Amino acid sequence: MVEVVVMSGIMIVITAIFVGGFPLFNQNAFVKKEGETVALDLRGAQNYGILGRVAPNAGTTPRYWGFHIDIANPDRYVVFADTNGNKQYNAGTDEVIKTYLFENGVRVSSLASPLSSSESELNFVFQVPYGDTEIRNSSANVGSYGRIRLISRLQSIKRDVTMRVSGQISISE
Repeated sequence: MVEVVVMSGIMIVITAIFVGGFPLFNQNAFVKKEGETVALDLRGAQNYGILGRVAPNAGTTPRYWGFHIDIANPDRYVVFADTNGNKQYNAGTDEVIKTYLFENGVRVSSLASPLSSSESELNFVFQVPYGDTEIRNSSANVGSYGRIRLISRLQSIKRDVTMRVSGQISISE
């Protein structure tokens, strides 16, 4: 009987440890998944530029393909065809290819570049047909990289997605 009580106690303690860490594990998985999705969509927009993909609604190949993210809408980003060629996203003018909504409470907490650690928006644009990368804020080129910081609803878990003008994309904690 004592052995059964001891084993039951051990099982209860082990179960409590695993159940207690489960929400944190889930949030970590959600932020990791969303960081990887951002990286894949950045690469996808770059590939559209390299391939010279035709914008579906415009019926022509734009000069640039882009990825737009901003602090005013921390729960989403847009992959777009820059139909007017100004190297930034213009709602209502540029053709939206994809609007992605972050899931499970993940959101953008900050955007950064060599010019500023607190950009309000970033546009990653890729020139057709070479895929040359330029990273811009609302008015100018911001330099050699752009960083997107994602956080969980618990705000203790974060991931940084960084893209350099050389085309390298990295994800870090």
